[in-house]
Amino acid sequence: MLLAGCAQEYVEPGTTPPPGVSRFVPAWQLQQPGRGASALVHGLLLTDSLDTQAKDTVKTIAAVDINTHQLAWNVPTAPGRVDGGRPSFTALGDNIVALVLDRSQYAGRLVVYSQQGTVLRTIPLPNTYIVTSTDVGPRVVGDQLLVADGAHLYAYDAASLSTDTPVLRWQKLISTEPLGSVQITGLDADEAGNLYIGTITNEVISYTSSGTERWRVTTTTSPNYGHAPFSLVLDNGRLFVESQDEGLQAYDLTTGKTLWDKPADLLKACPGAPTSTAAYLVAGGGKVYAGLFGGDCLPAYNESDGSLAWSFTPNYRQTFLSRPTYVNGVLYATNGRVYALETTTGKLLAQGTEDIPASSSTYLPYDPEQREVYVWGGRTLYAYKALR
Repeated sequence: MLLAGCAQEYVEPGTTPPPGVSRFVPAWQLQQPGRGASALVHGLLLTDSLDTQAKDTVKTIAAVDINTHQLAWNVPTAPGRVDGGRPSFTALGDNIVALVLDRSQYAGRLVVYSQQGTVLRTIPLPNTYIVTSTDVGPRVVGDQLLVADGAHLYAYDAASLSTDTPVLRWQKLISTEPLGSVQITGLDADEAGNLYIGTITNEVISYTSSGTERWRVTTTTSPNYGHAPFSLVLDNGRLFVESQDEGLQAYDLTTGKTLWDKPADLLKACPGAPTSTAAYLVAGGGKVYAGLFGGDCLPAYNESDGSLAWSFTPNYRQTFLSRPTYVNGVLYATNGRVYALETTTGKLLAQGTEDIPASSSTYLPYDPEQREVYVWGGRTLYAYKALR
């Protein structure tokens, strides 16, 4: 009996959904290495990955066609070794533009691709690249493409990037701190083209589309040490900021006025576990959702006053590193398993059983035409049908 008991198959806690919760089954999946889906552009899911067939370590950009469920192309970001590059993607007319940061050369560049993966042009950023893993664009807002390299903000004429004579409208050096460290810790923009950035010097700064400063605020309440605004997100005319142990703040987009400040809430969101800096902030449905380092829960805060609305602790106890996606009252999130949560109450609606290694701050894109949420972890891309 003892031997028979030892031979029973071990089931890892959290592998199966809790009683009464539906299993979240992928609509389709594709084996394709990738660090994590960073964007859905022109029907292509784009990720940066490694070309394991190369003699040297080469970063590549892979594109999966969500209509055919096949790899469309996989091309190097540059000849030779690219160590620690961080491509992010956006649509540029009919084309795709990627920000590639090359640590080995301390250089940043914008690379314009066709939808077939052909490199149309490469545009070097003007200054030495500062190492960063934060969200620094690129973003097309109005007729400008906005991007940062960790220490500088750039605004390009968007239309000119599809020509042989790209036009840099303005650039701005952020802070007077030494350039050996990252200065910019986040970048966002509203529909009017106003920019919002966090800085390593514990500030949030807003600029107009022409680069004129609108306002700046400090995010720290401590007289002895500060905490940089690690994550920021816009929603309903407000800017929500997570400033490490300083917690959550909300600011008026127009004036920069502090609407509320909850310095301790992030530290007590996860029962029985100390937490710290959020890997991301996501907003939707009147709530802000924070990913916490050191904790294994996913908390939701009310946008109106910053109060804790609910906190979800899964049966699979890992940190939520990837950024969730909000769709029609449901939050889709992963910590190595995929969850669908009712955002009004935090109730678990469905849970996947697939083992999906999470990458910090990667996205779960949603396509409204296919009604699918995409999760790219490890060597496989999974597509889940949205519940609503």
